[in-house]
Amino acid sequence: MLDLVVVGHFSIDYVERDGKAFPPSLGGTVTFSSLAAASLGAKAGIVSKVGPDFRDEHLLIFARNGIDISYVRKVKSATTKYKLQYRGEERTLTCLSKCEPIEPNDIKKLRGEVKAIHLGPIAGEISLETVDEAAKSDCPILLDLQGIVRKFGTDGSISLSKNRFLPEIIEKVTIVKTTLREGEVATDEKGVEKIASALVDMGCKIAIVTFGGKGSYISTRDGDHLSIPVVKLRKVVDYTGAGDVYAGSFLFEYSKTHDVKYSAIIATSAVSFKVEGHSTSGFASRQEIEERAKEYL
Repeated sequence: MLDLVVVGHFSIDYVERDGKAFPPSLGGTVTFSSLAAASLGAKAGIVSKVGPDFRDEHLLIFARNGIDISYVRKVKSATTKYKLQYRGEERTLTCLSKCEPIEPNDIKKLRGEVKAIHLGPIAGEISLETVDEAAKSDCPILLDLQGIVRKFGTDGSISLSKNRFLPEIIEKVTIVKTTLREGEVATDEKGVEKIASALVDMGCKIAIVTFGGKGSYISTRDGDHLSIPVVKLRKVVDYTGAGDVYAGSFLFEYSKTHDVKYSAIIATSAVSFKVEGHSTSGFASRQEIEERAKEYL
């Protein structure tokens, strides 16, 4: 049985930071979340679809980390690709291509075979029906709102728009993670406390709102309200995937301990290592993550 499975598209990312272009790199929630969970000791897996333009060597890093890639399917449409332009912490996204959606049948085989599911859409690839199917696995499910509230222009431009199925989706999952801006769009609220409370009111058990270098805020159905600080950074190299690392780390720890605060601090510590490395290089061992987290526990 797998400890955690991440569902969503891989992405080939073309990153520019303060005008400097980097070589194309592998991205997407499935990449960063699965590697984060594996670094903490999880037996992780990925459900995704890629196109004929996706090189098989991209999957080597997952095989080396013991991540199950048997649920990754190659299809006819192009792999999802993004251009990411950073100015400091500000990011502009352009979608260059979108792969086929993840269908309910793609995850039906997970029933009884997984302890936690991270739904990590990046390009609208996960529908209400697919969330319905995931819920039948009867395990903790974390949903990242980013791919649910994105609206795509014909030129690849991306804006945020409330998904009309959002309340139905949220009531089927255990945990919702969102950025401050995505949360504002999803809930019509302002401020991390009101956003988190509104998401819990929609039906999830735990709502996590991240706000860049200022930390995260968590509300729970049990009435907990937690402000989680960021872990001090030695340097900043690449913010790409930071939210995905947080989500994958939090979900794995929570699925074992059901301790919200502990899981969030471990997740924040894992993020600090990710930000200090580029692309898929910023992953530390469990021992290193726990050592850096001690100050905040």
